[in-house]
Amino acid sequence: MNNAKQLEAIEELREALRLSDNRYNAAALQLTQLMDETARLTAELTVMCEAYIAGDHALVTSKVRGFALAYYQNLKPAHRRVH
Repeated sequence: MNNAKQLEAIEELREALRLSDNRYNAAALQLTQLMDETARLTAELTVMCEAYIAGDHALVTSKVRGFALAYYQNLKPAHRRVH
């Protein structure tokens, strides 16, 4: 392999490594965001469950309403109906 081909191979490997690093970083960021959202959702569900156990029906209703509105806004079911 001559020197020019070796340099070309090195550049191709560097580019492949850069692309791989970018994919890894994007996946790590997605995982971090998913973990954060999971923790937030778990905390909200914990509040709702604790409110139900304590008999705080107003808070339960408020939390369920919040989930339903977020569901509607984010998923936009057809004709405002899910089923």
